[in-house]
Amino acid sequence: MEVKALNLTGHETVLEIGSGDGRMTKLIAERAKRVVAIEKDEVLMAAAKAISWPNVEWILGDALRVDFPEANVVFSNVPYYISSPLILKLIMWGKFERAVLSLQKEFAYRLISHPGTKEYGRITVIFQLLANARPLFDIPPWAFDPKPKVWSTVIEVVPRPGLKPEEIRQLEKFTALIFSQKNRLLPKSLCKLGLCDSRGQAISIIEDIDMAKKRVRELTPTEVLLLSSKFSKHLS
Repeated sequence: MEVKALNLTGHETVLEIGSGDGRMTKLIAERAKRVVAIEKDEVLMAAAKAISWPNVEWILGDALRVDFPEANVVFSNVPYYISSPLILKLIMWGKFERAVLSLQKEFAYRLISHPGTKEYGRITVIFQLLANARPLFDIPPWAFDPKPKVWSTVIEVVPRPGLKPEEIRQLEKFTALIFSQKNRLLPKSLCKLGLCDSRGQAISIIEDIDMAKKRVRELTPTEVLLLSSKFSKHLS
């Protein structure tokens, strides 16, 4: 089902992140023009390469460290323990048309959650400013070998261009600060973090009385981006 979700026509270059023993690589290679498969385990890659596909290029390395090649489509059964850094790297890179990713269900719904919900947080804000996503289907634990303890969700991700690298770096710093105080009212949080001297100064910089009445976890991604710009000179 995951390969079908790629909707391949035979003309695409597919980047597979974490190719494992190559069982999914083979299915993708049968449907794509070219596949670039990244895997950091030498033994698994050797097993996959033993079954040769002429349109597959192999990269041995850690996906968090290697440079991604340009691709039309990205596919990955994302290891749960690197979900956050890999997702952030992928969407900040953004040189693809769409991605189909299998993620831990709880994490997938954090990415697409709404302001004010318990799932909503820093990574939600950054993700939604850089990409659009929709859930496709859930996968039970017994569909994998070895079997995880939790359900997975497959999502489709489409990059949203627009933010400059310096804006993204600023946003990373700002969200790391304010979401450490996510349950506080915004002006109080900003003062507590040393980004302003008083509630009055905070409201003056915010310039929106309705926004100033919100708690951090209630801010929309667009509002967080606006605040990141307004408070940029207050960050070291």
